[in-house]
Amino acid sequence: MLSPLYFKQEYFTLANFYTGDLLFTQGRGLFSKIISLFTHPVSFFRKEFTPSHVAMIRRDDAELFVYESTTLKGGVARTPLEDWLIEHKKDRIRHFQMPFAGVRDLISDELVALEGTPYENWFKLAKVAFDSNKAGANRLFCSEFLVRVLQEVGQKEPYTIPHMLTRNLDPNNTSPVELYNVALTVSVPNTLI
Repeated sequence: MLSPLYFKQEYFTLANFYTGDLLFTQGRGLFSKIISLFTHPVSFFRKEFTPSHVAMIRRDDAELFVYESTTLKGGVARTPLEDWLIEHKKDRIRHFQMPFAGVRDLISDELVALEGTPYENWFKLAKVAFDSNKAGANRLFCSEFLVRVLQEVGQKEPYTIPHMLTRNLDPNNTSPVELYNVALTVSVPNTLI
C-alpha cells in the first residue's frame, strides 16, 4: 500500500479503479511544460490544470496497471499503479472513473494488443497543436494511443460511450487537453495530488 505521505491512502482501494479509467497528469518537468504550452496556452498561462500526459487503468483480477505511451518507456508500456503513482508523485494528477461498463474487456484487450508500440517522434508534438500531424498508428503519443484504443472498441461496439466520445477525434492530432475535455463530458475528476 502507498505511503500516506504522498496520497490519500483510503482512496487507493481496488473498488475505486476500473479498466478504462483515465489518469491525467500535469508534469512539472520541462518537456511536460512544453506540451501544456503548445497544446493549450490559455490554461497554461492562467495556471489552470493543463494536462501534459494521459494514461489508462487496466484492472487484472486483484491487480491494477497503468498503460501509457511515454518517451521514458520508449512507447506503450504497462506499470503497476502503485509504482506509477510513485513515479508521478511530483505531478498533479486527476483520476476519471469512466462509464465504460460492458466494454471493459474489449478495452483491456486493446491495451494489451498495443503494448510495445513505440513512442511517436517527440518533435511531431508541435504538429498536434496545429492539427497537422499525419503520422500513422505505428508510433503513438499518449493521447493518440488512448484515442485509438477507444475508437477500436467503438468500432467493435458502436453506440457505446467509447464510440460516442471519440468518433469525431483525429487520434494523430488529439492532445491530452482535448481528451481531458472529452472526459469532462461524462465524468468528474478526483484530484489525487
